Amino acid sequence: RMAANPRTIVRGKAGTGKTIIAVERAKQLATEGCKVLYLCFNQLLAQHLRLALGDDPRTEGVDVRHVHSLYREVIGKAGMLGRLDEAANDHELFAETFPRTFVEAAIACDLPAWDALVIDEAQDLLTPDNIDAFDLMLGSPGINHGRWHIFFDRLQNIYGTDVQERVEKRLAEGQPAFDDLFENCRNTRQVAVQASIISGIDLAIDGAPDGLECENIYYRDRKAFASQLEAVVTRLLKQDIRPRDIAVLSTRKRESSLVADVRELAGIPLVDAGASGEGDMVFSTMHSFKGLERLIVLAIDMEGVGNPEAAMLHYAGLSRARGLLHAFLPESERGAYGHQAAAFAARMAGVSQPANQT
Repeated sequence: RMAANPRTIVRGKAGTGKTIIAVERAKQLATEGCKVLYLCFNQLLAQHLRLALGDDPRTEGVDVRHVHSLYREVIGKAGMLGRLDEAANDHELFAETFPRTFVEAAIACDLPAWDALVIDEAQDLLTPDNIDAFDLMLGSPGINHGRWHIFFDRLQNIYGTDVQERVEKRLAEGQPAFDDLFENCRNTRQVAVQASIISGIDLAIDGAPDGLECENIYYRDRKAFASQLEAVVTRLLKQDIRPRDIAVLSTRKRESSLVADVRELAGIPLVDAGASGEGDMVFSTMHSFKGLERLIVLAIDMEGVGNPEAAMLHYAGLSRARGLLHAFLPESERGAYGHQAAAFAARMAGVSQPANQT
């Protein structure tokens, strides 16, 4: 369908294979002689993809970039970096100031166009000003007539309905084809169910294979948490799990997390994902790990189960686990987890729950 449609929008929940398809489409376009720009919101994902694609001869024409690094690079060349300080807050910076300044800088620098765009994690990038930036990247065909493929998860959209409607209207001018992905090709059924319960946002369960039971590990205080985390990692390593297959994901930055002072677990270094090597057990915030995955995820700093403010972050983070998910929860979250489990069961049965249980 992508070969037959130069402009497509692909929608799917976490785990349905958006990045796999996006990468393959970028390769196909490159083999056709296109100069392809592969954009994503997550810097770690861009770094991972560059390494993963480095030895593939089909990717010679694919430029994998973290979108804001590209913006900053072009803005810097034009001597306009000071403009970024004018943003009132992060939302304004990423939704408006960054892309607007990039457009001005790209015009000033006479930035060469790409033949095709593949945009992954687009839910974090779909604002009118970012669309203007994509339009410029495609040169004279622009967003209405150029070649582009956009992949996103509607459940992770960080912008409001008004912004969504404006973006949809703008993209519709290019008459894209739409496709939806429904089958989970990343997580086991148990991981998909557990992540759905805790976050309150349902992952795809169709197609997910059966796997190991996931576990909630409740702790009384910080000391008990440290002991239980150490015990879990020790047990996993004794079961011949490789350190590289384990990610400790937090809702907070490391310096504010429960592992702020932890440098190793079971004798294995716990390395920040941004500075990690191929064989390392990693720590990352859930936000920074979007688009990536590990066989096993140990989720920490999990206060706020069932709170709408935490739901999207929990959904994004817990869905990173392919085969096993352990959530470390304070004892105070037992009741909230019970409500979430009841709400999930009701959703699966098609029965609505009172507002205080959703």
